[in-house]
Amino acid sequence: MFITSREKVIIDLIVKTSGKHNVHSLSEFLQVSVRTVQRDLKSIEKLLEPFSLKLKRNANDGLFIDGKNEQIYKLIQTLAKLHPTDLTPDQRKLRLLIILLHEEFSFKQQMLASQLGVSGVTLSSYLDDIEEWLSKYSITLTRKRGVGVEIAGNEMNKRHALANYFLVYFYEDLIEGLYLLNSESTNNEKIVGYFSKQFLIVIDQLVNQNIQQGKSRLADRDFIGLVIYICLTLQRIEQNFFY
Repeated sequence: MFITSREKVIIDLIVKTSGKHNVHSLSEFLQVSVRTVQRDLKSIEKLLEPFSLKLKRNANDGLFIDGKNEQIYKLIQTLAKLHPTDLTPDQRKLRLLIILLHEEFSFKQQMLASQLGVSGVTLSSYLDDIEEWLSKYSITLTRKRGVGVEIAGNEMNKRHALANYFLVYFYEDLIEGLYLLNSESTNNEKIVGYFSKQFLIVIDQLVNQNIQQGKSRLADRDFIGLVIYICLTLQRIEQNFFY
């Protein structure tokens, strides 16, 4: 079973306070957005399924776990033995994609597995997914025995591949990151573990100014996509990745 530290804390709170915590109180307690808590709850619902348990709400939207007591006890025992991680499989795959797109040489699979903290079998599965994703952007990923993992493709396609991966799999995280950035309530130098806080602040302001001056409109996803692509482009240029 895979579980993050925050998900484990949420389950523990719900079990101990049955019905007293709702999404908003969890948000305040954990100091994360309501959107983040809602996303965690969806993952928790799936975690409860093997135990024949369900996450439910009472009349006041208080959260509780519904099911037989012996199954709840079994859940608690299982959680006590687990060592949670703060990296989800999607986050590990993103980290793998970034590693591959930010270097221009081959990687030994053993070294990649060690960097990500996963087994060779899991890494192979991640590489399958990344290979399929990159192929959509005319980028090839090859695995050669004795050589390692290599990718080949032009810089424009690499930028598109990485930017769209963020937008498809981390859109909610980007929204939250930009919100916290604008509210000046984050101390993180990197947004979603990648984007420069300093770059994003300037780009967000400039894009907003240009839209207002031109009296044009952009859908939220298009606005975020534009900001993210500009920031990613500047960061890659700064790292000497040119066309």
